[in-house]
Amino acid sequence: EADDYTECHPWKEAACCYQSTVKDVDTLLNSYGPEYRWDRCGELSPACERFFVQEACFYECDPNVGLWKITPNHTWKISGMPIKSDYCDAWHRACYNDLFCASDGGSYFSCAREYKALDTAFNQTVIVTEIVELEGETDKSVDVALIIIIVVIVLIVIGMFVFICYVRNREQKGNPYFAPLEQDLNSPTRDNETTGDAEMQGTR
Repeated sequence: EADDYTECHPWKEAACCYQSTVKDVDTLLNSYGPEYRWDRCGELSPACERFFVQEACFYECDPNVGLWKITPNHTWKISGMPIKSDYCDAWHRACYNDLFCASDGGSYFSCAREYKALDTAFNQTVIVTEIVELEGETDKSVDVALIIIIVVIVLIVIGMFVFICYVRNREQKGNPYFAPLEQDLNSPTRDNETTGDAEMQGTR
């Protein structure tokens, strides 16, 4: 076997597993699908995780594990295997401050179903929150646009009012801003221009 056979080192001299199957913790943790997670409630302490690694190594590598496998329908299950009490106590002490999912007696797969339901509910909550925030931003944009329109209308009204006052003031002074076309043609300036032209013709 390879020299880097480290995770399952106690089985190094008598193992019925490939090194590629047990090469590191991540490989062991991800060997049985996404539902199989011993760290579902958070990262475990190194001492605690070591026991779970040993459990996985025993299942994968120990040549005697077949004595306790359930057959024929569930060949991957183990039942009735004896465990020393002091080993169980050591495991309990190592994991005393770590957190685990307690659904259905701690079943990884039952916990996975519960977490999936919780994740779905959480994601739906996030989506609803994002929609509400987006609607709020849209409302703010509409409010800003409405304010700009109102300001523009007010400025136009003020401009028209000032212009009307200016025109009326000129009319009151006898110098209207708008004059009839006939008045423009008969204005003193036009008459003076006509008289001047007549005198110039008479001189010639």
